[in-house]
Amino acid sequence: MTLNYTSLKFSVILFRGSVLCILFGLGAFLIEGSIIIRLELFNLSTSTFGFDIVLDKTSLRFASVVIIIAGRVYSFSYMYMREDPFQTRFHWILLSFVASINLLIFSGSVFFLFIG
Repeated sequence: MTLNYTSLKFSVILFRGSVLCILFGLGAFLIEGSIIIRLELFNLSTSTFGFDIVLDKTSLRFASVVIIIAGRVYSFSYMYMREDPFQTRFHWILLSFVASINLLIFSGSVFFLFIG
């Protein structure tokens, strides 16, 4: 019997991410307002295409809750799915789901709301 430690690794990574979100959330309580990060992807003629990331109190708290729940799912699946041949596929699907939920949480434009 071989153990797949992928879920344990993802669980640790998500736990660290949730700690960072909680710390940023606590720091956001000290600062009023929100932080908007604009990333430009490319320019086409006179139009610029990019997306905004909005960091505020609510989004950071909600993202930390999502990451904590996903980390608990990963740690539970470590033992529950240890003999499943599709364990790695499950972890990648769950990781992409968590990434899309966080894209929805932090997106600042309607276009990326539809993508997430």
